[in-house]
Amino acid sequence: MPSEEKAENIKVAVRCRPLSKKELNDGEKSIFTINSGNVNLKNPKDPSDIANFAFDLIWGTDTEQETVWKALGIPLLDKAFAGYNSTI
Repeated sequence: MPSEEKAENIKVAVRCRPLSKKELNDGEKSIFTINSGNVNLKNPKDPSDIANFAFDLIWGTDTEQETVWKALGIPLLDKAFAGYNSTI
């Protein structure tokens, strides 16, 4: 690793997709919420049962693919071309 480059830790990111037309037509509701930098998943059968997950980067259902690509894809591709291992 070149001396001017610093080692980077693993970053974990999540982007939740919006509900599909079928899911909306079936009356489904999203169980995904973003709260204080965490993702909360609510059990639809028991609303008091909430699982919390922490991520380095979180995008909601309205985030465009280009935003994710600019934040993750381009930097990882640049590192891959420089000879570093990268995984999405």
